[in-house]
Amino acid sequence: MSSKKPFAPWVRLFQFGGLFFFPGLAVTYWAVKQTPIPIDYLCGGLGLLGVSGMLLNSGLTRWSGKQFEQSSIKVLKFPEGWSATPNYMLPRGGDIDLHIESPDGKTFAVEIKTIHDIVVKIPFLGLGAPQLLTPGGKKLKEDPIPQTLRNAQAVSGIPVLWLPKGKAKTVKLRNGVIIVQGNKRALFKAIGCKTVGWSW
Repeated sequence: MSSKKPFAPWVRLFQFGGLFFFPGLAVTYWAVKQTPIPIDYLCGGLGLLGVSGMLLNSGLTRWSGKQFEQSSIKVLKFPEGWSATPNYMLPRGGDIDLHIESPDGKTFAVEIKTIHDIVVKIPFLGLGAPQLLTPGGKKLKEDPIPQTLRNAQAVSGIPVLWLPKGKAKTVKLRNGVIIVQGNKRALFKAIGCKTVGWSW
């Protein structure tokens, strides 16, 4: 069952960021007013401000990601017989960005990311887990595949990683994850959802 309580992890990050910011600002301000400046207090104040900055930046990143996620979901118009629930809460905490059920009973757990494009590098002879790289060949800062799999397993669904900003072809990994890079039409095609006036 989906909980009505929204999943907003950035709220706590903002709260803790604020708790560190004001003491850090006060200590730093007090230290620079002293003659001579007490270096230990100054370092302590700057340290608090540094921790505050990291927490607030992390909160802002998560909040921005959620706004992008919501705007991507907002343009989706599913045909009759399909059911779509955004921010589907999981019993053990966390949420699925978009939980979709098809008329034939299939369930899709869609994780939405702001990543522009990724390159899937398959290991030699297909041994081992595939690597997700940027078009420049660098590893992603955070691998979204484990989260996508966990969410899908929690609802016995098909894992889908949707990158609305991407332009590459849809790829299905051996672990079952479908990586969709493209707009709503690419997503609908990947899950087999045909809408009126669309042809693949």
